[in-house]
Amino acid sequence: MPFTHLCLSCKRVIFCALFALPLLSAATSGYWTDFHNTSPTRIDPKTKRVWKKLVRQIRRKDASLQRQIFEKCDSLKKDSIRSFLDGETIRLLGLQVFELQRREPALHNLLKGLKGLRKSKVVYSVRLGVGSNDESETYYEHPSIQHPQGMIVLQVAGIGTFVHESTHGVQFDAGGMAFRKDRKGVFGEDIFDEVEAYRSQYSFEPDSLIGPPFPPEQLIFKRIDTAWVRRLESRNGRIYSCGGSANVAQVRLTIYSGWEEIREGYHCDSELDRKYPPGYKPTNDSTLYYNAQNRRVAPR
Repeated sequence: MPFTHLCLSCKRVIFCALFALPLLSAATSGYWTDFHNTSPTRIDPKTKRVWKKLVRQIRRKDASLQRQIFEKCDSLKKDSIRSFLDGETIRLLGLQVFELQRREPALHNLLKGLKGLRKSKVVYSVRLGVGSNDESETYYEHPSIQHPQGMIVLQVAGIGTFVHESTHGVQFDAGGMAFRKDRKGVFGEDIFDEVEAYRSQYSFEPDSLIGPPFPPEQLIFKRIDTAWVRRLESRNGRIYSCGGSANVAQVRLTIYSGWEEIREGYHCDSELDRKYPPGYKPTNDSTLYYNAQNRRVAPR
């Protein structure tokens, strides 16, 4: 029957159905669409407002560090100001500028990575409050009606730990690691990933790395290295050292790493032979959840 011959009520039903289909598709596909920006935003709608608020704080901190660098450099350049400063004060001011110039790029790179998550094939969510082990963590959550492929959850205590865990989110999205679907560990998380995450956290909030489990000495950016990270302890002993509770790899790994690299990275794992038999490939492991679409980490 031609459309023009249908009754008015039928036309209304057809029109409403056609109008509702795109909205229904967007609601069930796991992401929101910004009508001012047609690219999908892969952030869980339930936590999108919290996520944006936390990212906004990082952006403000990054802008603040840039202003501090400019103001301190300007003070060092002006003869009218330098004439009132002694040599020690000028030296300390120079060290402050040097420290700021290391912190700001770390936050800037994190912001670039978080922007990239908006175009990811993976859905990300943030939840405030510590996890079941009384610590902040990032993990894979099983599929649901809203998110049929599952999603990555950042369980954080506040903005400082969000900076840390979101760094791991960016690493995961780039293919740097994979989450075990049973939530019993992370494949590919290595000591260098932790250095980057702690440097990001320090760059945003240095005071968040004061007190247990962190070493007592005064901290500066360059001291956050593999040796520093391996010294961190919890109630269960060392966290990131060889055989530590976090079971992180001791060499750089990605989801494309070869079997020999994996064996070298996890040589302290007591279940090494069972987990990684000869010929093991992370991308063929059905127990792992990884981002197969974004291959920003070059295969090895």
